[in-house]
Order: sequence, then C-alpha cells, then structure tokens
Amino acid sequence: MKNGLRNFDFRSFWNSYQVWIIFIALIICYSLISPDFFTSRNISNIMTQNAMLVVVAMGQLLAVITGGIDLSVGAILALTGVMTAKFVVGGMSVYVAILAAIGIGALAGVISGLLVSKFKFAPFIATLATMVMVKGMTFVQSGGHVTYVSDPTFKFLGRGSILGMPVMIWVMLLVIFLVWFVLTKTVVGRRLYAVGGNPEAARLAGINVPRYLFAVYVCSGALAGLAGAFMAFRLGAGSPTIGSEWELDTIAAVVVGGASLMGGIGAPLNAMLGALIIGFIRNILNLLGVATYPQLIVKGLIIILAVLSQNLGSGLIVTKKKTGGGVQPETDIVQSGKE
Repeated sequence: MKNGLRNFDFRSFWNSYQVWIIFIALIICYSLISPDFFTSRNISNIMTQNAMLVVVAMGQLLAVITGGIDLSVGAILALTGVMTAKFVVGGMSVYVAILAAIGIGALAGVISGLLVSKFKFAPFIATLATMVMVKGMTFVQSGGHVTYVSDPTFKFLGRGSILGMPVMIWVMLLVIFLVWFVLTKTVVGRRLYAVGGNPEAARLAGINVPRYLFAVYVCSGALAGLAGAFMAFRLGAGSPTIGSEWELDTIAAVVVGGASLMGGIGAPLNAMLGALIIGFIRNILNLLGVATYPQLIVKGLIIILAVLSQNLGSGLIVTKKKTGGGVQPETDIVQSGKE
C-alpha cells in the first residue's frame, strides 16, 4: 500500500481528471446548499438553463483548439435572438427562422474568419471587431427594445419536451455529438488539432491552414446563432441584452474543461463539463445572493486558476531568452523541484 501511494502520480491524475473532480465537488456543494438538487425536475431545469451555454462553448472550443479565441459569440447570440423573434412576428415559420439565425451567425463568423485567415489579424482583434459591429447591428435592429412572441411553436421549442426530455437538451446533445464526431472520427478533426499544435508544421504537411481557420470561425458563429434562436424560444422574446458576458463564460468553460489557449488541446465532453461547472457556479452564487458584478470577479479568477492548474500540472513554464537579434520566446520544461 505504501509503495502504491509512493508511486502514485498525482500530477498525471489531476491532469486527466481535474474537470471531473471539480464537477463532482460542485455537485456536492450544490446539494448541500439546495436540498432539492437531486430531484429529476431540478436537474432537468439546470441542464436546460445551461444547454445553450454548452452549444456556444462547442464553437468556442473549435476556435481555441486552433490556437484562437472568439469574443463575438455573445453578441451573435443577442443579434440572432432578436432577429429570430422579429422573423416569427413578421410571419416567418419558426423552423425557417432557426435556419436564418444559423445563417446570420455564420455570416458574422465569415467576417472573423476572413480577418484571421486572409488578412492575418490576431483572433482576439478580429473577433473583438466583429463583436462591436454585431452589437451595433443588434441595437439598430431592436431599437433597444425586447420583441415578444406569442407563437405556440416558438414557446414549445424553448420550454417543451420530446420523449420526456426538454427540446433544448436534445439540441445540446446533438451539437456535442456532431463536434465530438468531427474532432475524433474525421480527418478534419485531426487537422484542426494539427493547426493548433503547430501551424507551420501543419502547413508544411500540406494542410490548408487558412481554410481551416476560416471554417472554425464560421462554425463558431453558426453555433452561436443556433443558441441565439433557442434562447429567444426559452425567453419567449428576443432581447438585445441577452448573451452579455457569454464570451467570458464560454472561454472559462473550455479552459476549465482542459483546453489549452495555446491551441492543439481540447475535448468536447470536457468542454461540456466545463460549461456545466460555470453554470453551476453561477447558480450557486445566485442562491447565495451574490450580485452580478462580483460574479464577474469569480469568473475571472476561475480562468486564472484553470490556466495555472494546466501550467503547473504539465510542468511547462514559458520564459523569454535574449538573443543577439532581440527577445525570442522559449519554452522550458521544469520538473518539480528542479530547474
């Protein structure tokens, strides 16, 4: 037993299961705060509340795997929610409105994708610019007002169930499966990881790096558009303020789920757990009466702790080494207790 404990590699164990450990710990905390936590109705409500956060996190994951980031997802969600409501009020079929929302989200993703892949903008700057433009379009279209919808199909998709499970959870599971399948079972997935791991090596291997970067932001925008439509269904209205801070929540979700902001690492199931962890923390803070702005501090700390956990767990420390031509980044592997 002593030899087993002595040989136990805690670092490797933590790296492999940290998201599950955090998830289980939060469930225990939540159950202590709310005695009704383990009821089927409560679990269904929590999953439904966070289903679209998971969907948007899947798009964010694709961007992060390629070494990028998408700051526009919250703005896209708000715009597509508003437009979905306006389309249905104007007489459009709800299902056609969903396709239109996905198309609008994808079009916003085209802007980010072109800036990143063709014009070589840093993803942070490209998606920041897209976010600002999309926010402007949202308030132009909505006039700053909420658009209410009374269509029964509209409300069913947001609050109804199929085979005893809410429609929004079905949508979430479908999106997770599709992203998981693409990333783990197709050549496209392997190439996305290659692009994020080492873009130059991927290019030399014959991978069209700009094409994959472009596709990633289009997909991220499309998933945010899908989520925007379903958030409008859940609210029964299109609100220009919905989706605020979702870019922060989804980044936190994928990082807590073990994805590396340096690219090349990330998994859909872990990102789903990361999104649920963020949702659980938000719900716990609400139960404790913590105001919105202090919650932002907590979310920022979560991102910091998640990244620190990755760096300490892997033993990677990034340093800068001076050379004759200036400062060159260099990655050194530092073992525990050694330099």
